[in-house]
Amino acid sequence: MGHETKAQLKDYVEVKIMKIKTTVAALSVLSVLSFGAFAADSIDAAQAQNR
Repeated sequence: MGHETKAQLKDYVEVKIMKIKTTVAALSVLSVLSFGAFAADSIDAAQAQNR
């Protein structure tokens, strides 16, 4: 029992960490993209006002 459950727990934790890293990466990419779109919209609006 002792050794096997430790190995299983280690695998479980590693999978969890990988999923968390993937989720964090996806969220950061999404936030960068949405910020870029927001900034582009703001620039377009500013240019439209200047014309």
